[in-house]
Amino acid sequence: MKIVIPPMKALVLLAVLLGSPPASVQGARADYERAAGFLTDNVERSVQPADIRPTWVEGTDNFWYSEARAAH
Repeated sequence: MKIVIPPMKALVLLAVLLGSPPASVQGARADYERAAGFLTDNVERSVQPADIRPTWVEGTDNFWYSEARAAH
């Protein structure tokens, strides 16, 4: 008995097999734990609060900013 796969189905099958990354590509638990350190709540503890107000220079990709700092 000979199995014949139509060309279009063969292409779809090939795309599915080659297009699906293996589970190991998704990252290990340690990768996710390390990335969690960059979530907003964790970063706010490390970054000093600042009130920065950017002002775009019209017609360009440039901006200038003023920074209001709290008195210490």
